[in-house]
Amino acid sequence: EHVSSSGIRHPVKPKAVVSTQSTGAVYQLLYQFPVSFEFNDHYLVTLYDMLTAGKFGTFLGNNERSRIGLAERTFSIWGYFWENIEKFLNPEYGVSSRQLELGDPGSMLEVSTESRDIVPWSTMYCRYDITRHTSDQGSNACGDK
Repeated sequence: EHVSSSGIRHPVKPKAVVSTQSTGAVYQLLYQFPVSFEFNDHYLVTLYDMLTAGKFGTFLGNNERSRIGLAERTFSIWGYFWENIEKFLNPEYGVSSRQLELGDPGSMLEVSTESRDIVPWSTMYCRYDITRHTSDQGSNACGDK
């Protein structure tokens, strides 16, 4: 619970960070396997932003009961993505000489969890860093040169 400056106690609803963790994990997959995903990281950033802004009803509610009637009162995020699909397509998708085939045991993505292979998601976490866009000397807080 939270106590305000006037001494009034307010219950604090727990907030899940699942959307942040999930989109971040998918970004790591996208980074390690750039030709394996049809969408780009702009798609993931937009998905995260729309999830947290509550502009669409697609992911609202904590359970099935709380989602009853939401489809009639809200818009689906998937319609937005289909209308703007060109912005979210990965131009590198499928440009590999080794195409993955369904059912092939060797077609699974072998994800590396080594720290050297996990990279900061600068498109997400550094997008408001003005030095990233204006500085041409050395590296900035986001590690760009």
